Amino acid sequence: MSFTFNALKAIATLAGKQMLMYVTDDTKSAIETAGYFNDAANYTKQGDLLVVSGDLDGTPFTSNYIISSNDGSTVVITEQATTTQNSLQVLTVEVDALGTESDAYVVCPIAGELTAVYGVSNGANGTAASTIDITIDETVVGELSFADDYSAGSAVSDTDIVSNTLSAGEVIHIDNNGEGDGTGSATITLVVTPS
Repeated sequence: MSFTFNALKAIATLAGKQMLMYVTDDTKSAIETAGYFNDAANYTKQGDLLVVSGDLDGTPFTSNYIISSNDGSTVVITEQATTTQNSLQVLTVEVDALGTESDAYVVCPIAGELTAVYGVSNGANGTAASTIDITIDETVVGELSFADDYSAGSAVSDTDIVSNTLSAGEVIHIDNNGEGDGTGSATITLVVTPS
């Protein structure tokens, strides 16, 4: 079969991009054929989300696609399951009092590499250094060291992360060793680059 323009509807629009719904009796392989959506070139834009409910008279399926390119005459779709995650993921964890030993954990939502760790103190001054270790699978991969005289708003970082490969769903452990005497909390920010 072929593309039917009346079966394509915009169901949402946000920031210049559309979410489109397309309903057809065509099979998945038919709608994924090069050029299938070319007649929609004037209606779609690169980056639009396309939800297809297809093969309704056979073995129905629903799949999400991205309009991966549209030059005004040729429309290319890419199934969302194969779309590459290209944006950094930023995870934030709150650590209780810097001068009190504690543990915090966060789950990494994507596969990638931990590329940087940042920390900022949120409270009372410390007169002795405090250290927070970042561990993956029981291996210390980064360290945040707050100096002897840190105060609220003091920022530290570690961008020399070792053994930093993460699987989706892997746990990152933030180990506050409790050194120092600060009573304020700290916000820890972890940057993950998708693989």
